[in-house]
Amino acid sequence: MKTETRTGDISEVVIDARADLMVGGHDKDEVTAVTDSDDQLTVTQNGSRVVIVSLGDCTVHVPVWAQLFIERANGDCSIRSITSGVKIRAVGGDLSVIDCDEVSVDSVGGDFNSSDLKGQLQVRAVGGDLNASEAHFSGASLNVGGDATLGLEMDEGQSASINAGGDVKVELLGEANARVSIMDSNGRRRQVFGAGSANINVRCGGEAVVVAEDGDASEGEERQQGGFGFNSGEFEATMGEFERNLAEMERNIEQMAKQFSERFSNIGAGVNMDMKLQKAQLKAEAAARKAEANMQRHAAKIEEHARRQAERAARHAERAARHAERAARRGEYGFTDAPQRPATPPAPVQPFAPPPQRSVTDEERMVILRMLQEKKITSEQADQLLAALG
Repeated sequence: MKTETRTGDISEVVIDARADLMVGGHDKDEVTAVTDSDDQLTVTQNGSRVVIVSLGDCTVHVPVWAQLFIERANGDCSIRSITSGVKIRAVGGDLSVIDCDEVSVDSVGGDFNSSDLKGQLQVRAVGGDLNASEAHFSGASLNVGGDATLGLEMDEGQSASINAGGDVKVELLGEANARVSIMDSNGRRRQVFGAGSANINVRCGGEAVVVAEDGDASEGEERQQGGFGFNSGEFEATMGEFERNLAEMERNIEQMAKQFSERFSNIGAGVNMDMKLQKAQLKAEAAARKAEANMQRHAAKIEEHARRQAERAARHAERAARHAERAARRGEYGFTDAPQRPATPPAPVQPFAPPPQRSVTDEERMVILRMLQEKKITSEQADQLLAALG
C-alpha cells in the first residue's frame, strides 16, 4: 500500500484514475491519496494545484473547498462532500455523487446515481440508468441508455432534449413554465405548464411522465397518436441516434484503454500490464452487455405495448360488429332497409423490431491491430477485445 500527502493552500485537484476511484472531502488543508501498490501512484504539486495519477484502485481525500477535476476513472467512481464544484470527463463504470454542489459530467459507461446535490447538474451521456430525482438538471441535451429519473429546472426561453432507451420521469422544479413535447411507447403528445416559455423534448422507448413540483397539472394537453398507432419510424430514428451515442461512448472506453497502454509503457512501472488490460476489457464488455440488455428489455416492452394495442383494436371492432348485428335485428338501419356491414377490424400494429447489433468499425479494428503489432497486447487479448466490441 502507498500513501501520498500534499499540504498547503490547495484550491484545485486533478485526478487521472485507471481503475476504481473514491473521492471524499474533509476539513483539512491537505490532499491524501492511497492505493494498493507502491508503484501505481504519482502525486505532484504546483502551487495550489495537485495532480494525481493512479494505475490501481485509489482512495483520495481532498479539502471540501477545493475544485475537483476528474479526467477519467476507468472503473467505478464515487464522490462525496465537495462544495466548490466537480467536473468529470469520463467514467467507465458506475458513478455515484453525494452531497456536492455544482456537478458537470460528460459521459458515464454504467449507471449514474446522485443525491443531496446543492447546485446545478449537467450530464451529457449515461450508458445505464440515471437516477437524479433531487437534482437541478440543466443543459441542452441528455442521452440515457436505460431509465432516467431527474428534476429539471428551466429558465424562460431555454430548451432541453432528453433521449432514453427506457422510461423517463421528469419533475419540473420551481414554478413550472414549459411546453413539453413527448414521444414514447404510448405515441406523441404535448403538455403545457404555465405560459410555456421553455421548450422540452422527451423521447424514450418506454413511458414518459412529466409533472410539476408544485403539483399543478398541465394545461391543454394535445395528443397526436392517430388512434392506436405508434410511430415506429420516428422512434427507430431516435434510437438510431442513441445507438450512435452509445457507439461513441464505447469508442471513448477503447481510447482510454489505448491511452493507458501507451502511458504505461512510458512510465515503465513494474505493474502487470495483462491484468490492467483485462480489467479495462471487462469494463468495456460489461458496459456493452448492459446497453444491449437495456435495448432488448425496452424493445420487448414496446412489442408488448403494440400487442395490447392490436388486441384493444380487435375488441373495439368486435363490439362494433355486435352493435351492428343488434341494430339489424331491430330494424334500425338508418336511411336504408339493408343491414349495415360490420366495421372492418384495423390491421394490427406491427411490433417494434430490436435494433441490429453493432459491428466493430474499421477504426476500432485498426487501433487493436496496432496495439497487437506494437506488442502492447497479445493475440488472445486482441481477439477478446474484438469479440467484446463486435
